[in-house]
Amino acid sequence: MKPYLLSAISLALLFSGILFSYVSIISHQYKDVNYGYGDCAVPPSDWQYRYWSVLSHGLPHPVLYVNGVRENVSSIAPVKLSSPSFYVYSVEGYVQPFAYLSIYGIFAVFLGTLLGLKTLLYMAQYRAIGPLAESRSPSGSLSSYALKRIVNALVVIVITVTVILVLEVLHGNSIFTSMFNILTFNGGDKSAVSG
Repeated sequence: MKPYLLSAISLALLFSGILFSYVSIISHQYKDVNYGYGDCAVPPSDWQYRYWSVLSHGLPHPVLYVNGVRENVSSIAPVKLSSPSFYVYSVEGYVQPFAYLSIYGIFAVFLGTLLGLKTLLYMAQYRAIGPLAESRSPSGSLSSYALKRIVNALVVIVITVTVILVLEVLHGNSIFTSMFNILTFNGGDKSAVSG
């Protein structure tokens, strides 16, 4: 497959992933209501199954009216009433009706990034080793195939180490310390993870 076609597919996946992610965070106000008569006001039974927009708008909050008078309620839970009364119990907040699209967005971005990285590696290999980067070796010999695999591995290692070093430097780490950590297979402070 041509690298430019792979690049186009990768970009299409990335843009669709971004679009899915954007649509998944669209939110609007929502109210779930339960009402009844008794000595215990019960919140709506399925309020916790909504896609509440907690990160951008905060947690949903309870609103309780007993005999037409608003009561102070701090958490969404059944409220014991002093006497049997008519109540209206609502849970209000913001919901994201298309939150399920975030999974598709993550998958599309992941697949697009993976395909883009593979395309980049293929293009770099083709520039570095020419016809050996293709799926078949030019001469068909075992030595050519082995040479292709060795050069392929070296190109992948060089590109991966370069990307890691750039990310480490962007996070404020020294390039020499980062290079030493890569060469010694030092992945970081393990006590910080376990503690």
